[in-house]
Amino acid sequence: MYFPNPITFLITDILSEIYGRKKTRALFYTGLAASIFVLFILFLGHQFHAIEGSPVNDLTYETAFANSWRIVASSIIAYIFAQLIDTSLEVLVLFIGVKISDEIFAFILDG
Repeated sequence: MYFPNPITFLITDILSEIYGRKKTRALFYTGLAASIFVLFILFLGHQFHAIEGSPVNDLTYETAFANSWRIVASSIIAYIFAQLIDTSLEVLVLFIGVKISDEIFAFILDG
């Protein structure tokens, strides 16, 4: 989800055009749940010590993944805001000056 963010936005826009906002929103929540699961797995990785004979000791693991939860969490937050704001901005750009403000806000609230 970190490097593929631009691809994710493109795919969700295409899916939104083909299948509609409701099905795309369900896919968005599924991806969000998968990201939160990855965050949980990273949390668990920090809770347990390395097993004996492992090529990766605790210090190496901490050096590599100490701040990974921050990266994943900030990416999740950015993804949420971008996906939820995306539709609102599209409606504003498309209809400002064409529709009255009440109709524009109705479009935004309907999704």
